Amino acid sequence: MPLSLDLIHPQWRIDTLRLNSEDDSQNDSVNKFDELLTELSSRYKTWPLSKKEIATSMITKLLTESDALFEPTNLMSRPPKSKKKRGITYTALDPSRFEFGES
Repeated sequence: MPLSLDLIHPQWRIDTLRLNSEDDSQNDSVNKFDELLTELSSRYKTWPLSKKEIATSMITKLLTESDALFEPTNLMSRPPKSKKKRGITYTALDPSRFEFGES
């Protein structure tokens, strides 16, 4: 006997409308990128040689160093440990009375 959709909790259902909208947003971003490339290409043709060389070097850098440019950085990480010798710091406790007596 088939199950009624009313018996299935909404958490376990696939929202097909949301999936379609995500596909549309991906297509929009691809279309926007293509539009930008077309505009760049048309403007590039009118630029002087010096500007073309700068643009070419920037694009080359973007292609060759793409991993480094888009690598996520953790801004909340702790700074690296200091390599200086550890001495008495502000968190060191004063010696106890019995420690004074022993020395």
